[in-house]
Amino acid sequence: MATGIGGQGIQLSAQVLARAAICDGRNAMLFGSYGGMMRGGSTDASLVLADGPIDSPPVLSRCWLGIAMHHQYLSGLLDKLDERSVVFVNTSVVQDRIDTEASVIGLGATELAVETVTAVCATMVMVGAVAAATSLLSPDALEAGLAEALPSYRRQHLELNTAALAAGREAGFELARNDAIPAAWTSR
Repeated sequence: MATGIGGQGIQLSAQVLARAAICDGRNAMLFGSYGGMMRGGSTDASLVLADGPIDSPPVLSRCWLGIAMHHQYLSGLLDKLDERSVVFVNTSVVQDRIDTEASVIGLGATELAVETVTAVCATMVMVGAVAAATSLLSPDALEAGLAEALPSYRRQHLELNTAALAAGREAGFELARNDAIPAAWTSR
């Protein structure tokens, strides 16, 4: 599950992950939710990825992996985590202590995006980091998922978002070296 505020790219990032999972030969089901405002309102996305069929809609009571891009609507995500979960937190924005049993992995995604591409790509940086740190999805699948998910009126941003995924991927490899981050899949 990913959460943030409208305008951060939460819905796009969930679409990228879902499409990338399909490119990697997995099944995916996505449910996006957002408030009435285009920018600044609540937004979250629930995504179920599986090796086999997915039988029900992704209305999640628990989740293994979370992405928190903003502190304002974080409580709904935290309620779904337990001691087996891992949550990646954008420490550029979420600076308070996170009260959860889950493993908390901090990454200054917005800062890294500003340093490497542009601030509007912070969520793609986080997606690249999460995918690399957990071995969730292959880099080729992420890039293909991005190319499929990016709307036609945003195609001019494909190169920036691809660079953001790459910057995140490098950060994710570094996070995995320094923290005991569980792998998304046990085997194929």
